[in-house]
Amino acid sequence: MEVVDGVNQEKVELHYAEDGDFFKGVYYASIISIHFYALVFGLIRLCFYN
Repeated sequence: MEVVDGVNQEKVELHYAEDGDFFKGVYYASIISIHFYALVFGLIRLCFYN
């Protein structure tokens, strides 16, 4: 029974690791998009306020 519990524990940890990578991907994508919007907003502001 202990061996089965160990295998199940490994599966759970692997599952969480995959979720962690997914959230990390979303996190980096949001950072990139925020920088992109900031860049676009900065360019628009330069055009209008010069």
